[in-house]
Amino acid sequence: MKHPSHCNREQQTQQILDYLNTDLLCYQTDKPEALSKKQQTIWQPNIVWFEKHYDVKLETTTGLNVLKQPHKAHIAVQKDINDLNNKLFEALYGVTISTGSLILALSFIKEEINHDEIINACFLEEDYKDELYDAEKYGSDPLIEQKKQQLSQDLQAASLLRDK
Repeated sequence: MKHPSHCNREQQTQQILDYLNTDLLCYQTDKPEALSKKQQTIWQPNIVWFEKHYDVKLETTTGLNVLKQPHKAHIAVQKDINDLNNKLFEALYGVTISTGSLILALSFIKEEINHDEIINACFLEEDYKDELYDAEKYGSDPLIEQKKQQLSQDLQAASLLRDK
């Protein structure tokens, strides 16, 4: 997992919180419909979990507009992050940076989502393209496979921190 050693926990916390407004799961598509349905199936349960856990409604978009999540969400998440021990904080930080999703990272350290579910969520669009272009027959993009492998290693490291 990547984390800058020059940053202190306060700076890292702010860096993590910044992901809330740009979270992967909040930027969805409405076309093609098949991809939209996959996002609803795979991403929406994580958004629902977050909204229930933090008692806040998240903004999502299918456009290119920049989202600003409710202040209440930022406050609740910051309190939760501040309460984490150092090992869980390090796991949260690494998973957030690796996935581009604070929602996925929080659900991972709270054991609401597993390793494979995170990889499926993060590579949903690439997997959709693989289906379109018959990757089973012709092979997947080696760069995507390399990124999946790196994320898998990051998640394994985070699991070790989380499970201690």
